[in-house]
Amino acid sequence: MNWQILVPYPHPEDSLATVGELANTLEADEDCAVARQLVLSGLMAGLSTAGQLVDRIEALDTADRRQLLDAARQLAGLEPTGTVEARRSFEAATASAQITAAAESLWKTCPADGCNAIPVNDSGTPIPVDVKRWWCRAHRHLVAEGDMRPRPSRLRYAPSGAVIERDPDEEAREARAEERRRQVAEERRVERAVEAGRTLRADKAAREALRRELPPGIVL
Repeated sequence: MNWQILVPYPHPEDSLATVGELANTLEADEDCAVARQLVLSGLMAGLSTAGQLVDRIEALDTADRRQLLDAARQLAGLEPTGTVEARRSFEAATASAQITAAAESLWKTCPADGCNAIPVNDSGTPIPVDVKRWWCRAHRHLVAEGDMRPRPSRLRYAPSGAVIERDPDEEAREARAEERRRQVAEERRVERAVEAGRTLRADKAAREALRRELPPGIVL
């Protein structure tokens, strides 16, 4: 994720006190707290204007800016950026895993809003169904094309002849990698052809130049 260091000011000559007041107008509470801490650190460093503070920040490389941001966040009682990134990455991975599990699980619930109906047999016992999305009888009119069809088999034959479970994501990655290898091979073939053409033209030009310099009667 991308991080920003926000320093609100109308003019570079504005005092750091003005920047501190404008910090309260920032939309996010975290940005407000960080900006105030940056003002305090600027004052402690002997700075007096918004422009000086911005120049100080812009003079830093990416790693030092991240360190400055983390220091300001710590003083403001906020989590370090690395901790926030790790948590959001974990949450995103968890949400993705839950979506995948729900899509691939044989135990379904009706996806209609407010409906938690589940598939059952004639005796009322819950049963698994191997479909993309299962809809109860009351909401069958919402079925999209392919929802209630059996999902493609997840089994395939390995090169050894064994039957193994397919991994669509892995197969997609392999297909993309194979396509990239094909593109690289084609690019190299074209480069070799272009280089060979250049060499041929250079040789021809060299022979023509030499022929012009030879005495009459000598043919190459």
